[in-house]
Amino acid sequence: MKADVTKNKLVLVVRADPVVDRCLGDFLTARGYTPVRTSTFEEALAAVTHNLFLFSVVDLDGTEGLEFLQHLKAKDVRDSLPPRGPCRSKAVYRP
Repeated sequence: MKADVTKNKLVLVVRADPVVDRCLGDFLTARGYTPVRTSTFEEALAAVTHNLFLFSVVDLDGTEGLEFLQHLKAKDVRDSLPPRGPCRSKAVYRP
């Protein structure tokens, strides 16, 4: 059975800075989202393996951030989404 992403309010937050992570998590919670907070590549990878996220906020230093975004891009999540028309996603890497 496919997950109903329209009811899903999970948001992946991957942050290395705990202060900003807490503020961003509080911001998302106040707007009705359920943030899943991770701080390392390994934690984020485990989270995307076991959950379907509405969107992700990724801020990792160095090559870990790029490697994680490449993993997300390679993972075919379109099979788990309901049909909604063209899928538009964009990964941005800022060194």
